[in-house]
Amino acid sequence: MIFHILQKLFLIILFNFSLIYAQKVDSNLKLNNLDYFETRGLNILVFSNYYGLFNDEKLSGVEIIHHGIRTATNGDVRLSPTPEQWDSIPKFKERKVNKEHNLIEAYLSYPAYNFEYVIKAEGKEEGILLTVNLENPLPKELEGHAGFNLEFLPAAYFEKTYMIDNKTGTFPLYPSGPMEITLTGKVEPKPLATGKKLL
Repeated sequence: MIFHILQKLFLIILFNFSLIYAQKVDSNLKLNNLDYFETRGLNILVFSNYYGLFNDEKLSGVEIIHHGIRTATNGDVRLSPTPEQWDSIPKFKERKVNKEHNLIEAYLSYPAYNFEYVIKAEGKEEGILLTVNLENPLPKELEGHAGFNLEFLPAAYFEKTYMIDNKTGTFPLYPSGPMEITLTGKVEPKPLATGKKLL
């Protein structure tokens, strides 16, 4: 299942998580010695891994692990709302870890389109702030195609609820939903929801 945000030059997704304990503990995400974000019950990797043989592997980009279970992965800018194994992937250029400011920046590009961007992840109070930054306007040929994708691994979410901005929904048990025919004639699923803040 994928949330696809189309044609955003500046995208913010704030993942909030609630940690309730009998005693007060520090629940902020901090970069650990292995250069990924960690707190009790939650790990967030930011380009610690990269695509392998197939371009839809579930072990790349921004990855979220709750209590040892990978629940979301492949957080990256893609050129299709539902990327398949042979779809284009960006070229990874560089990853910068800044422990002092508790952030990671990943530099990527689609050379065929002269399109470069930076995914920045910053640990915040009770969450992580993800931004996709472009120094130049999105190339015309990618308008309506390029978007930040974060793939939720279905079994962990079957029939669970979500809220994006102020709209609520439920992840379906079966991979069905509204479809649309794109300008190129390709049949694609419509997003379950679009927005800036996902809870």
